[in-house]
Amino acid sequence: MLQFHAQRHKPTRRRQLSEPNLSYDIGEPARQKSIPSVTSPHRRKSDPRNGITVNISGKKYFITTELLSRYPESLLSHKHKRKYFYDCLRDEYFFDRNRCAFESIFTFYVSKGSLVSPGDQEFPQQLLADELHFFGLYQYLSKHDKMNNVVIPSALKKERVIPNRRWQKELWKICEVPDSSLTARLINLVSLLIIITSVVILCLDTLPEARRPPTLSGIFYLKSQRRESDLTEKAKQRIKIMTTLEAFCIGWFTFELFIRLLVSPSKNKFFLQPLNVIDLVAIVPFYISFIISTGKFGLPLYLVRVLRLFKIFQVMKISRYLSVMNVLRQTINSCFTDIWTMNFLILVASVLFGSVVYYFEQWDKDTVFISIPDSCWWALVTLTTLGYGDMAPATLGGKIIGGFCSVSGVLIITPFLPIIFHKFNRFQQLEKEATENKANETKPKKQIYTQYETNRNLMSGKKRRFTV
Repeated sequence: MLQFHAQRHKPTRRRQLSEPNLSYDIGEPARQKSIPSVTSPHRRKSDPRNGITVNISGKKYFITTELLSRYPESLLSHKHKRKYFYDCLRDEYFFDRNRCAFESIFTFYVSKGSLVSPGDQEFPQQLLADELHFFGLYQYLSKHDKMNNVVIPSALKKERVIPNRRWQKELWKICEVPDSSLTARLINLVSLLIIITSVVILCLDTLPEARRPPTLSGIFYLKSQRRESDLTEKAKQRIKIMTTLEAFCIGWFTFELFIRLLVSPSKNKFFLQPLNVIDLVAIVPFYISFIISTGKFGLPLYLVRVLRLFKIFQVMKISRYLSVMNVLRQTINSCFTDIWTMNFLILVASVLFGSVVYYFEQWDKDTVFISIPDSCWWALVTLTTLGYGDMAPATLGGKIIGGFCSVSGVLIITPFLPIIFHKFNRFQQLEKEATENKANETKPKKQIYTQYETNRNLMSGKKRRFTV
């Protein structure tokens, strides 16, 4: 025991990584001072001039220098970037990363720039993009891969700017992040119900038995074209209820828009966002009608109808609360070029077939094709395979042109449908992954150390790792 105590205070030199100590039970002397180095003659040491060995969570890959030199700014090619992951015991670079994703990365190196997605169709696309960015290969992807096969890495996405003050931050979360808390969920549910109520009122207002006077709003319906004597007491009561509900809905929308503007971190860009523009356009007609109704001047009927038309934007407010509307918006933005090309081809075909069928139908005295614009309308309906039946060619030449028009419409539209369908499925899968990631954010995260930190701990003697 005294000998053990003396050994305890005996100064020892710092151990090298190539000769780690063996640890036994407390008080038991070591039977062997050190173990043979893992870099023994029986193990061939990789030559950095020929390539490097990469260990991805236990699976090893060897990448030659020739392949690495094609992407000099990548993590594995840059010697100063990769040194933090070097394992000097095993003479390799260790990464605690996803194996399936690295299969695509290794194939990218071997195939000299060809990206192959993992075989699993359910593999998260965001994870693949993040791994490509981690290894520094995202910048070497082709423009086609970035647009169609790989999403934007999480590190490159623009983070949402949030307010600095605490009270503004809490209100901003309630308004902009519906899933942030129970209060936010309840308030957004109330907003959704009020939007549905305003849409129902907009629809009921067009029914003959519930129609209000032809003013912009029913608050001052006695000043409208109808006289008070023309309305029954039941109709007056119904108009009063609908007007009160509409005023309440518009008041809620105004209050909501004001709060969003108040807590917005960038107020100068607030009304440049499409959803905020929709909110503003949806409530402006009500206040214009209020000003006109209280004044002594009238408004032309066509302006009244135009301003009433803007009330339809209340329906689009629902898109703020539905994730599928966000998926649809992303799909349209991604397929904008394809959709524009399809519409342009349909426009050209409509003018072509409409003009030809117009001149063929002039041989018929009772023809319904009285002008080329009317004929273009018929061609457009035929190209889209809709076919209202309000116009139909009567001559033989017109019928032949109509047949070619129908077939051409199928040939024009069909090639673009799989592209749009594929993009929609892709963004829908990304939306699902984002929802799952939000659910996993509350779970405790595992701390991951780089190989550089592991080596530093080994050198300091705080942690020992042994390989036999």
